[in-house]
Amino acid sequence: FLLQNKWRAQCVNTMLNRGTNRKKLRKTGLFGEKHLKKAVTIVFNIIQPVMVLAALSVISFVVYLWFTHLLILSKAKLNDIDWVIKTLLGIWLLFNVAFNYLSAVFVYAGDSYDLFPAQHPAHQHNNNTHTNGMLQIQVLTPLIQANASSSSSNASECMTDDEKLRQFIRIKNEQIMKDYFFGENMGTLQQIRGMRNNPYLWRFCEDCNAPKPPRAHHCSICHRCILNMDHHCPWVAGCVGLCNYRYFVLFMFWVCVGALFFIANAFPYAGLNFYVIKSAYSRHSFRGDPVLRTSQSRILLGCIFCLAVTFAVGCLLVFHLFLVLKGNSTIELFSTSKFTAYFKKKGVTWKAPSNH
Repeated sequence: FLLQNKWRAQCVNTMLNRGTNRKKLRKTGLFGEKHLKKAVTIVFNIIQPVMVLAALSVISFVVYLWFTHLLILSKAKLNDIDWVIKTLLGIWLLFNVAFNYLSAVFVYAGDSYDLFPAQHPAHQHNNNTHTNGMLQIQVLTPLIQANASSSSSNASECMTDDEKLRQFIRIKNEQIMKDYFFGENMGTLQQIRGMRNNPYLWRFCEDCNAPKPPRAHHCSICHRCILNMDHHCPWVAGCVGLCNYRYFVLFMFWVCVGALFFIANAFPYAGLNFYVIKSAYSRHSFRGDPVLRTSQSRILLGCIFCLAVTFAVGCLLVFHLFLVLKGNSTIELFSTSKFTAYFKKKGVTWKAPSNH
């Protein structure tokens, strides 16, 4: 009997040691979680500038085709009224594309550090990610202080800043559950199958050591809790969130309009026939002229580029317009569908707090 109990104890200790070793491997192993995150961050830091330069190169290539090869094939002169009007319209479209793209790249999405500058004084000296536009939403800090001071008591006066923030999170979450989730228990919603957390509640991020506002998500590449995070986009070399989401959507819209504008003006010279749209010149019209032949090939390549961009970006634009109408983000779409199905079983119509 004693030997049997001793054997059981050894088995239990072995299992505990295996679990501890697995945790150590997960933390410090060659392919552990931390090393994997570092590797992904390094890869993204390398490919993001390349993708931004690639996007600018494609835009510059289309502009080059307009002022060189398309001008040659159309036999237009610089003082031609029709050509001038089309060029001015194209320049206006180019300005909208470039402005919104560069704004999506250089305007920081915003993070929880901007909401709580007092909690992170070191972040105030780091101006690499801080934006002046975030000053408009820093009014939340005095709101927290007022909320903590409103319940003035001896206990609250002795509370630290971290305890005040946690009390603020608890009070706000209770109000959110009452206003938008029909008074349901937070633990009950967490037990929904496939639900990791409620994105519409205040949380505390252990990685950032700061409160995580509703609709904010921690980006493992930026190492920040991004406000209203939609996704991390390598084409804009950062996260798409609160302060640059509108530029991202407008960029996609103007890219589709600009690409269709180029196709409408350049396709007649590409040497192809597409149903009712017929090319002014066939692919055999310039066999004896290598310059015109080259121009026609470049125009055809530009049309293919613009057509592919219109299809890819257009599908993404339709998806994001759907999200805008629903008041959701890409990350919140999954949890929103879970909440909708959960309350539908109870005979209640639920809407996301951001869709009211």
